[in-house]
Parts: sequence; C-alpha cells; structure tokens
Amino acid sequence: MTGSYLLLGSNLGKRILNIEKAKELLSDNSMRIQRESKIYESEPWGVKDQPWFLNQAIEIDFTGTPEELLEVIK
Repeated sequence: MTGSYLLLGSNLGKRILNIEKAKELLSDNSMRIQRESKIYESEPWGVKDQPWFLNQAIEIDFTGTPEELLEVIK
C-alpha cells in the first residue's frame, strides 16, 4: 500500500454529508483513510455567485497503481 492524498470539497446541498459520503465510498473501494484535516470553509473563486465550499484533505492507503486510483475516484 502507498499513501496518497486527496482533496475533498462540496458547495451544494448538505455539504458536510457530501464529504462524509465521499469518505464512506472511498473506504468501500479498498482505501483506508489514515489521516484527515479539519474541514475548512472557503470562498468560491471564478464564479462568485455560488455557495461557499467546505474542503478537507485526507491521506489514504491504496493498493494499486496511480491509474487504478484515478479510476476509483472518478
């Protein structure tokens, strides 16, 4: 297994639940969350007339190639 870092974010609907669901789905796909940051709120950039984002960084263990990881997270 190798450590990889993913950045999660949501600005629509139930933002916290969206992030929690993403982590649940990752765990269901052969990934183990090692560490996670606090959840931060950030202002949107580019298109300003949208809700603010919640963001979190996570470290995961994944057995597979980078290409396989990309396929799973898509």
